[in-house]
Amino acid sequence: MKFIEQLENRIKQGRHVVIPDIKCFSPKEGDLLQGRNPVEVAKTLVDAGAPVLSVVTESEQFKGSMELLKSIAEATGVPILRKDFIHTREDLIKTKEYGASAILLMFSCLSREELTRLYYEALELGLDPFVETHTREELRYAAELGAKLVGINNRNILELECDNGDVGTTCALAGEAPKGAILVSESSLASPDDVRSAIRAGADCALVGTAIWKAENTAVFYQMLCSPVSVKICGLQRSEDVQECMNAGIEVLGFVVDYPKPVPWNLKQAEAKDLMRLVTPSYKTCIVTGGKSEDIIRLAMELRPNMVQLHYHETLEDTRVIAESLSEAGIDTIKTVPLGPQEQLLQFGTTELEDIIKRLSETKISAILVDSREASNASEAGKLINCNMFRRIRQITNKRLILAGGLNTDNIADMLYNTEAEYIDLMTGVELSAGVKDADKIKAIMREASGIARKVRN
Repeated sequence: MKFIEQLENRIKQGRHVVIPDIKCFSPKEGDLLQGRNPVEVAKTLVDAGAPVLSVVTESEQFKGSMELLKSIAEATGVPILRKDFIHTREDLIKTKEYGASAILLMFSCLSREELTRLYYEALELGLDPFVETHTREELRYAAELGAKLVGINNRNILELECDNGDVGTTCALAGEAPKGAILVSESSLASPDDVRSAIRAGADCALVGTAIWKAENTAVFYQMLCSPVSVKICGLQRSEDVQECMNAGIEVLGFVVDYPKPVPWNLKQAEAKDLMRLVTPSYKTCIVTGGKSEDIIRLAMELRPNMVQLHYHETLEDTRVIAESLSEAGIDTIKTVPLGPQEQLLQFGTTELEDIIKRLSETKISAILVDSREASNASEAGKLINCNMFRRIRQITNKRLILAGGLNTDNIADMLYNTEAEYIDLMTGVELSAGVKDADKIKAIMREASGIARKVRN
């Protein structure tokens, strides 16, 4: 099966598609293999669900080779894209001979005349041309060319991965992509959220290399990249549960710390610090807390989580102050929106949900969490959120919207389908008892979250 055909088949399933980039070295990050066999890693990624692979064969800067391409093609049997600085018909012929079915053609390294000639020669040889762009003008020419496989490189390839590009390039340019072409976001995609951002902006799939190689478990991280839904498990209290969450590919690990009311999941600062040390860089940490603004900020500065979730009586002004302070430190803030009218009045001075969401959206918080659990019933199991209300809130704000409350293995599939939530938060729904997680339930939640099919764009 050809490269484009394989991608099309996977995209039609409505799931996020990620192309793993097999490369041995990065001019910016150095040795990526760290003693690993790239052929064995490639096989592991295919077993983890990769429909196609990309292999870097450039030898001087990226330490690749044609022999590596041939070995991976023979070992995996999936369609492969060769990435290199291609200039001649002989390069194309050799690409075909060594087992690749697609070839990278870069605007940054070729004139229009050269790219056009190589494009048609590749087609003549039975290769799928992958036309890589970095500007609007290049995308427009790719459309004139009739390219069926187009990439947006978020970096300037001429700087050999040493610039500071990010997924914002794809977000800015995706609207210019050729109609009917498969659009791939490439480079600087470091997290599952980056992949979701690229696909939300209009990309059909993403090509990820360095982040996969830097992950402690390449197969699990690859599956995290492919998941349309980010899963947060909260109320972690045991080291074995932290490890189970990472093994299952849970993206965000949550710890209730110094919560002002007695709840069974509460940790002291020292306890939280010990558990958070177990979390490796491929995952994110979140502390759930409440109280005075200065105490929350001080706690965050001490523990240095990726996120702080405000889940107590914090007012709009408290939230604004905390989010601004934590933003400067590179820490995201999640604010829980209470659904009870008494708590809404206490925190926001109004019970108009639309007004509350709009006011919060003007602050520096990174996400809004919708949960039936609030300070008055913090130790109780949550109740399911009204799906229509959740969808209505999403139309009001451009902040990330997290679905929480009452989610469990029995209802998660229906709730994901009916809300189209991209971020979910569970606690009691994956527990055997308060603070004791159930590994089987965690795995079941991840299967549902990773397997949910989104509506395929026309």
